[in-house]
Amino acid sequence: MTKLCIGMDSDGHFMAAKLDNRPKVIELLKEVYDGDYWENTGKDVLQEFDITEEELLTTDDNEWTDFVRHMEQRGTVEIVTID
Repeated sequence: MTKLCIGMDSDGHFMAAKLDNRPKVIELLKEVYDGDYWENTGKDVLQEFDITEEELLTTDDNEWTDFVRHMEQRGTVEIVTID
C-alpha cells in the first residue's frame, strides 16, 4: 500500500506526493492556498511539535506522519492510502 498526501491549490486543482517523499510533501504543503496554509497552519504545527522545517526531513517516521496528520483538514490536505 502507498500513502499519499493530497492537497488543493487556490485554483481548486489537486496535488499529490508520496507521504514518504518528505521534500515533496513539504513543497505540496507550501503550495496549498498559494502558501497561506503553510503560513497560517504549518508554522503553528511546527511550533506545537517544537521542530524546525529542516528537522522534518530527518525526524523518525512516526513524528513525520503525526506532523502531516496535524496538517490534515478536509478539503485542503488529506492522507489517503492506495493499493
